[in-house]
Amino acid sequence: MQSDLDFMSRKLERHVKSLSLVYSAEILSRGFAIVVSKPSGKACRDDMRFYIRDLLTRMKIGDLEMKKQALIRLNESMGEDDRYVKIVVEPVLIRSCVVGPLVRVLENGNVVGRVASARCLMNLTDNSENVWSVSAYGGVAALLKICSCGEFGGELIASSCGVLRNLVGVEEIKRYMIEEDMVSTFVKLIGSKDEVVQVNSIDLLSRMCSSDEQSREILVREGGIQELVLVSDPNSFSSSKSKEMALRAIHNLCFGSVSYLNALLSGSRFLDHLLYLLRNGEICVQESALKVTSRLCSLPTEVKRLV
Repeated sequence: MQSDLDFMSRKLERHVKSLSLVYSAEILSRGFAIVVSKPSGKACRDDMRFYIRDLLTRMKIGDLEMKKQALIRLNESMGEDDRYVKIVVEPVLIRSCVVGPLVRVLENGNVVGRVASARCLMNLTDNSENVWSVSAYGGVAALLKICSCGEFGGELIASSCGVLRNLVGVEEIKRYMIEEDMVSTFVKLIGSKDEVVQVNSIDLLSRMCSSDEQSREILVREGGIQELVLVSDPNSFSSSKSKEMALRAIHNLCFGSVSYLNALLSGSRFLDHLLYLLRNGEICVQESALKVTSRLCSLPTEVKRLV
């Protein structure tokens, strides 16, 4: 009834007036904020959940600095204790509509905020149920832009590759990434001097191309196999972790056809690299090198003769 609408209208006006007074008094500024202490390591789950919800509330209603600090604290908590990750990736984040704000920070925030946002999204998308939320808020395009832009530091690019690695299992997202010519971009990132960028880009390409013939053909055409061979070179600057990941990717990607093997063995000293790593590499590298060697020995006679 009209009388009911008038009553609700007056009630809303009173709320608006009260909120205006609160804002004009700057009560929502950091100086008036009640700081909730982070629970100790032996805290119960309810205390941890209360702390996380407090941080999420600050991200929703605080000023810019409060939001930034809350995001940093959230990221630190998730990095220090896996229990916080489990709490965050529960429907708490979705119900709190935090995915949208994280994507907005990813698009428009400063470098520190973007790195923190990418890390949060990487942890969040470990749960496949949350993947579509990131895509719905435009997160895929934002992540691809970061990976394509040379202006950003390695930490942000590495975290963005980590998020995309979690998203690429969705066929529609993978197709979009292929259409945007992102395979060639990730191939270039293999040559990065930053270990985390190398590792995450190799892992992303391996997941993206291992079960998709189209993307694998693009990988070979763009020189991806040669880049992986360069990473495996004992004289390269690449770390043992990067070499291990490169050998894993070679094992997953290079045995699908003769052309892939030719790209691996012709015009390079890959077998020399393999022999050196088998003799002198760290245990994790030796194991990966042994798997590749074993796979090569299972091929036709001419390949085994080379080995």
